[in-house]
Formats: sequence, structure tokens, C-alpha cells
Amino acid sequence: MKKISLFLIILITGLNACRVQKGLNYANTKTGVRQIAEDINKAKNNALVIGLKATLTDCQAIMKTKADAQKLYDYSESLHKKYANEKMIKAKEGQTDVLVSVLVPGNESKSEKDRFAGGYIQILDKFTRGISIYTFRYVRPGSSSGMRYDGLTYVNNKWIFIPKMWRAFR
Repeated sequence: MKKISLFLIILITGLNACRVQKGLNYANTKTGVRQIAEDINKAKNNALVIGLKATLTDCQAIMKTKADAQKLYDYSESLHKKYANEKMIKAKEGQTDVLVSVLVPGNESKSEKDRFAGGYIQILDKFTRGISIYTFRYVRPGSSSGMRYDGLTYVNNKWIFIPKMWRAFR
């Protein structure tokens, strides 16, 4: 009887964990980022963004040093507290298309650098080589300018979102 009860507890815990992760299983590609951006925009609240919250372990995977990881984590925590009750990401009216760019520290091209905020370029040497940092932009069809959001990163087999990461190092 105890074995069955323990099995049921493990099964229920596993199902609850899957429910929490539901909707966060996007490919680590530009297409995956586009889908995340579209889903965030459709959402009526901030739940999906809150689900992208980074842990200290995630920040350690992004940054080369533990000290920089701690700074990034502290910054991320402050953002999530600040925006806990308001929708952080949204397209303006008529912005129905999503453009995606990626920056890969250590392998970045000039065109990648040009599509990212200068703050990222200033701290490239702090990032772990080879991670992908994505930016997405809500735009009107046919346009290349619009509402830009950055800081989506895939680490530790999950997506995290820390916008404007460079601000952690001011």
C-alpha cells in the first residue's frame, strides 16, 4: 500500500510539473522565439513571461564568472518584482508581424551586432561563449521597425527572459 501511495505522489508531482511547463516547450530557434513572442502578445496577463524567470543557475550558464552571474540574477529578480502585476511585453496596434534576431557571443557577426542594443556589445566578453541571445520585434507588415524586446535565452533546457541584460553591469 505504501508503494502505491508513494507512486501516486510521484505521478501527481510529475503531472503538476508538466502543467507548469506547458506552453514553454518552444524550439531553440528563431521560429521558436517567434512563437513565444506571438503567444506572449496574445496572453491577457504576464503568466508566460513570469514562467521565463531565470534562476541563479541559469545566470551562471549565461555569464563567465559567478560574480557577473550574481549581478545578472539580482537584476533579473528586481525586474520580475517591478513588473509582476503588469504586462511587460505587448505589441502596438497594427504590429502583427514578428522579426527575430540572434546574437551568439564569440561567434557574432557584424550584422548580428547591428540588430542588438549597444549595451549587449559592450558586455560581450562577460557572456559564456556560444549561448544564443534573442531579440524580437513586433512590427507592422512590411516594416522593420517596431517594439523591440531582447534577452530571451535558452539555457539549462529551458527558456529564460532577462530584458536589457547589460543594465545589470552599469
